[in-house]
Amino acid sequence: MAATFVVEDGTGLATANSYPSVAEADEHWENYGTVAERAAWSGSSTADKQDALREGTRYIDNRYQGRWRGVRGTTDQALDHPRIRVIDTDGWARDENIVFTEVKRATIMAALKVRLGVDLMPDVEGSDVGVSSESVTVGPISESKTYAGSKTAFKTYSSIEATLRPILQRSGRRERS
Repeated sequence: MAATFVVEDGTGLATANSYPSVAEADEHWENYGTVAERAAWSGSSTADKQDALREGTRYIDNRYQGRWRGVRGTTDQALDHPRIRVIDTDGWARDENIVFTEVKRATIMAALKVRLGVDLMPDVEGSDVGVSSESVTVGPISESKTYAGSKTAFKTYSSIEATLRPILQRSGRRERS
């Protein structure tokens, strides 16, 4: 049995599992990305695109939960969006009862990563989380990494983070709308 694909329409659907539609993702990749990215997306079946958009939506909600500006539009909506009482980083009040363009674009970017075989939410050993620095030495080659705060269980992608920045709270600071 095929998984259902329900696009959030801005009303706070209890059954939604994707922010953008396949048509919105298709349009995005027709206009943006590298030749390889466009080919990877356009060469996928509709079912594979839907699977990727569901996984991209799940990643966006899990990765950024607690960092969104505003509050959920309804108590029974399946996803973190739509949101109400959102003031973006430029000080503009955002429309309510919509899924913001930034959320759709970020989800589309995450969905492509899924189509390219990237595991957006890999399992992480408990000992890996909370690490502030680590070093690896192989023969004469040594590499060290230091993390601001600590290593996270989620992968972070700068293009997705930058796309969402206008509607995310500042790190380390809880804002109430």
